[in-house]
Amino acid sequence: MDTSAWLRQHDLAYLRADGYGVWLEDGRCLRFLVHVDRGPVGEVVAEHEKRTYGLGGLLAGYRRTDPVVPVGTVLVIA
Repeated sequence: MDTSAWLRQHDLAYLRADGYGVWLEDGRCLRFLVHVDRGPVGEVVAEHEKRTYGLGGLLAGYRRTDPVVPVGTVLVIA
């Protein structure tokens, strides 16, 4: 819920990230999003899964520049 609210605040509601956070180490800060790729569900691939099938499709939304995604990296868990 927190991640969805944070994404909406940044006009990024189309992203389906599962979490976000900040990694702090040695005085440096890295903002990140976490995306868990659960793969196709069942034998039939849903239409939304076809559009995001593969790593390129999965990351397409994060690569957009309108608006810029305010994180340094996206952690994808497959």
